[in-house]
Amino acid sequence: MALKDDIEGVKKEIGTEEQFLESVIKSEIFVRKYKKPLIFLAAVLVVVFVGYYTSEFLSERRTAQANAIYDELLNKKDESKLAELKQKDVNLYALYMLQNGSAQELAALADTQGIDVMLKEIIKLQSGNSSGILLSDYDYLVKGYELLKEGKIEQANIELDKIPLNSPVRQIALALKHYGGNK
Repeated sequence: MALKDDIEGVKKEIGTEEQFLESVIKSEIFVRKYKKPLIFLAAVLVVVFVGYYTSEFLSERRTAQANAIYDELLNKKDESKLAELKQKDVNLYALYMLQNGSAQELAALADTQGIDVMLKEIIKLQSGNSSGILLSDYDYLVKGYELLKEGKIEQANIELDKIPLNSPVRQIALALKHYGGNK
């Protein structure tokens, strides 16, 4: 009986080894058959990873350089550094000009390509132009507040009602309508 069990155990082991060898042979055949596409795929993956990390490294380096230039400009205005900042990061340049620029420079800056959309809207407001779509709700809020300060409650309510229901400033408008109209 023990001999019969031993023979059964050996048969199972041989069967397991046979399955393992069979899978090794199948994978070897697969690798031989698709050797060139697999090498090409591995090379493409390596190039993609190297390219991505190189791009990230260069972007971080450019950002760090732009931040250093911005810090220098905050301490001492230098026209050459200002031009270099405009070349490195146009958004930081726009922020600097918002703080230190004249009205004409701001007006010219509003049409510059590459500036963040919200930053363009802020520049337009700062230079006295009417804002576009993004800040129109804020304009209604400010106009309504000014009218409330002047005591023109009905006109203020009309301006505040122009703010859409899904606007982030809607709650402020409702509070102004509620408290402003009860004076």
